[in-house]
Amino acid sequence: MKKTHDCAVATGSKYTVNGQEKNRYENVGGILSDEDTGRITVMLKATFNPAGIPRKEGSDYIFINCYPVKPKDNNSQAFKPLDGDNSDSFGLDSGIPF
Repeated sequence: MKKTHDCAVATGSKYTVNGQEKNRYENVGGILSDEDTGRITVMLKATFNPAGIPRKEGSDYIFINCYPVKPKDNNSQAFKPLDGDNSDSFGLDSGIPF
């Protein structure tokens, strides 16, 4: 299986140095794909608690955003396909575009 996407949730707001308000995100997992079988698997951090994610009043849903995994620059290690040891599969510096 190969990690194809990072999964992130908006946890609140932050401000840029210019004073612009932006969402603050947390990487909570990934999407894995098996090219041979076509199977897709969602992997979530065991410590992720969706009850703590802000949502619209009265809504029972949260949104998990999925972004394609981007290759790391030459100074970092790129994501590797999982081979049974997924201890480094979350890649906290994951290339999510925010």
